[in-house]
Amino acid sequence: LCHNRISALPPDFGHLLSLTYLSLMGNELVSLPSSLGQLKALQTLDVSHNLLQELPDEIGFLGELVRLVLSHNKLKQLPESMGSLCCLRELVIYSNDLRLVPECLNHLPLLKLDVRDNPLGKPPTPPPLPPIPDQAEAKIPESHLRLNQHSFCVSPAGCHVFLPGGGELLFPPGCLTKTTKPRWAEKRPDRKWVLLEEHDILLSRPLELRPHGITFLKPVEVCVPYHRTKRGEVVLRSYDGRSWSTLSTNLRRGSDVSSSHPGGRTARLACCLVSHFSWFMAVSRPVQDSVSLTSAGALLVSRSDPGIKLHFPPDATVQTRSITLQVLQVSETEVQALCGDPQARLSPLLCLS
Repeated sequence: LCHNRISALPPDFGHLLSLTYLSLMGNELVSLPSSLGQLKALQTLDVSHNLLQELPDEIGFLGELVRLVLSHNKLKQLPESMGSLCCLRELVIYSNDLRLVPECLNHLPLLKLDVRDNPLGKPPTPPPLPPIPDQAEAKIPESHLRLNQHSFCVSPAGCHVFLPGGGELLFPPGCLTKTTKPRWAEKRPDRKWVLLEEHDILLSRPLELRPHGITFLKPVEVCVPYHRTKRGEVVLRSYDGRSWSTLSTNLRRGSDVSSSHPGGRTARLACCLVSHFSWFMAVSRPVQDSVSLTSAGALLVSRSDPGIKLHFPPDATVQTRSITLQVLQVSETEVQALCGDPQARLSPLLCLS
């Protein structure tokens, strides 16, 4: 049942009384039914890589359970009933939101725990402060530019600038100390300075924002419209005059007022926060996953193909390292055409760094 986008289990799931092994890894489960406690013969339960926020108290009825894997969920606490799991030998709960481990687990002397990547001992994150009324009600000025307008004014009050073609620039209040006149331009891609990495696809024209040397007191949001793609993930890249670097990118739809056709679909935008101006472009690249590898070991799972995993055992490294994984799906028809063999098969290509 792994990797099937299962969001819920049926209430009568507990009727499988002879079941000894159950893996629901890589689904979309938010909770487990209380009938799970009826699986008296169950010895191994793997519900890692789901969306679980809590466990039913009935999990304590699994008297034969030897191995329980709960990693990569959203668990904030574990039920006290787990102290009844007298046969439990391995509990894997890393990469959750646990701030403490219940005392009852200390009474299981043969239990091996893996609690990495949890905020153990840290106080709960306080809720965000409500906005100051004046700031909550303040409306940022808007500026809608025409094709022949390549400059605009931004005051310390901020400005939401709508560029022709669907691009947007959001200057928050207080990002400047005096009124400034930035400029913008879309450039034709030039192979001499628009450098793409392997398997990259250019999705937009490079957007230049001037003056390059200007810095902001608060981050400015730059949103570049891009063409739709079904391959890889969309990221923004920035050029500093010497090389391109990848920026932390969020994707969203543009504002209704910036739609190129009345009543039409709004632009697809790739957005980032910047503290200075330069060149920006949107590209599609193979999905990139990374993990910080310590001497304790780690598990890296591909988001594009959850069946691809890298297991790093303890002591695989002495120094902390950042490991990056990209998966490129290869078309079987292209491989068969290249080989002249209609039976040719090829696994996904892995890029590790």
